[in-house]
Amino acid sequence: MEKPTPPTALLALHVECAVENAEDGAIVMLVVKHYQHWSADSDKAHASHREEGRLVSTVSNGKVKYSPVSMEFRFGRPQPLVCAWFSLTHEHEHGSPLSSLPLIGSLNIDLAQVMTTSTASTTVPANHITKARAASDPLIATATLSGVELNRNQRIVTLHFRGRHFVRKDTFRLSLFAKRLPQERGNTPWRTIAAVVSEGGSSSRPLWPPITAELLSICHNDIDHPLKLVVSHASNRSICGTVDISLRSLIMGGDIRLSIADSNGKFAGQLEQIFFEVVPQHGFLDFLCGGMDIDSMIAIDFTASNKPCTDPKSLHAVEQGIDNSYERAINAIGDVLKYHHKGQQPKVLGFGGAIAEERVTHCFDLPLKEVEESQGEDDGMSVIDIYRSSVPRIRFAGPSVLSHIIDRCVVHLFNICFVVSGVLMVKIESRHIANVIFVRVFLHHVSSR
Repeated sequence: MEKPTPPTALLALHVECAVENAEDGAIVMLVVKHYQHWSADSDKAHASHREEGRLVSTVSNGKVKYSPVSMEFRFGRPQPLVCAWFSLTHEHEHGSPLSSLPLIGSLNIDLAQVMTTSTASTTVPANHITKARAASDPLIATATLSGVELNRNQRIVTLHFRGRHFVRKDTFRLSLFAKRLPQERGNTPWRTIAAVVSEGGSSSRPLWPPITAELLSICHNDIDHPLKLVVSHASNRSICGTVDISLRSLIMGGDIRLSIADSNGKFAGQLEQIFFEVVPQHGFLDFLCGGMDIDSMIAIDFTASNKPCTDPKSLHAVEQGIDNSYERAINAIGDVLKYHHKGQQPKVLGFGGAIAEERVTHCFDLPLKEVEESQGEDDGMSVIDIYRSSVPRIRFAGPSVLSHIIDRCVVHLFNICFVVSGVLMVKIESRHIANVIFVRVFLHHVSSR
């Protein structure tokens, strides 16, 4: 088996430190460097650092906290990280050569040590931080680092094994277990990730289907987290043998053959790794960063729960010179969507309302036909103009049915933004829709999720 390329992840590094002998308001700059480049045939990094960013912040109550810095992380390989703190007189000094700035201290640590779950962090004591100034000068007492992988829920692991030299012929079950963390609930110390049954009937050389699972669910992004493969008879679930593994051993690749042992420690067979892969399951942001052109669509809620637009308490209330809740929501998302839409502006639809004397419609185009006739071509109308000209002509009804709008999108790749007044539980299964955004509207403010 060829050695697989170590999977990479985009990591957000958060740094916070306690500072001694420094007054509140003192300016402390953090410079982050780490090894980014690798030789093609070696696990060792080149002997030079890449500067990831210079972060400037001020001391407050003896602490200084920096904005997160993003960098690439490679699983299964050491990545030395250097954090250096400098004292600044003015913020504009952050662009000066580092050799001309007074160094407070520095820290060398492997980036893998700060790859954590979303709630954990690594605190480095003062004796691990190189002090570069006199005792009366500012001193970094402790540094707290945490690395959170962005979009880590989208990383998929695939494992594929076959058996060799099994002591007896049978149909076998292969199960993957992960050791529970202290905060995880469960009656046993191990939790089941996946289980597959060998194909082709009874054999001493069983072949199992691939095991596929999310990286986070397998090992909480810790490639050294204890895992266990268990082989059992498919008929009665009696255990043939087990072997302890970790993702690190699989990532490093090579000809991996794992001997399984029974409860008495005797050889029961051998597992051979025939395929291993960790790949990202790309999301909407990945498509945008890759330069994909998509159509955007805004769908507005005209159900009766909004109250009539003549009611001052209505979310659609029409008041001269004052934006209502829906107008504020549309303005808030409009500046974002316009950069992702390949045309001049997103298409606008409505749902949950009745037009003229007709019954409720769960998907209708905006502006309404009568508005188009009075305004002429609607190319010059903004989304907010389309909304304002249409809302007095719509009778609010209901219920909230979104399937009709989603059906309109399946012939193209759309980014849909629903502007709604309530909580909706909707399952979207169409592969033709790039992203679905729900913006919930309240009477006094707008929140998105």
